Amino acid sequence: MSYAELEAKIAKIPPEYQQELIDFIDFLIERPRVPQNGIDVAIAELENGEYETYTDFDEFLKEVEHDS
Repeated sequence: MSYAELEAKIAKIPPEYQQELIDFIDFLIERPRVPQNGIDVAIAELENGEYETYTDFDEFLKEVEHDS
C-alpha cells in the first residue's frame, strides 16, 4: 500500500479519530518486539490475576460444583 493510498483511507475516518489512528499505527510500528514463550505468558497472566489458583484438588472441585 502506498503512502497516498494510506492517506486516502485515513481521510475517510472522521477527523476526531484520525490522530488517534495515526498514533496507534505509530505504536504498532515502533513497539518493541520481545518474544515470549508460553511459560512467560502464563506467568504474566497468573501475576495479573487472570486465573484462580487452588491449594488442592478438593478446593477446585468445590468451586466447580458451586459454579454449576
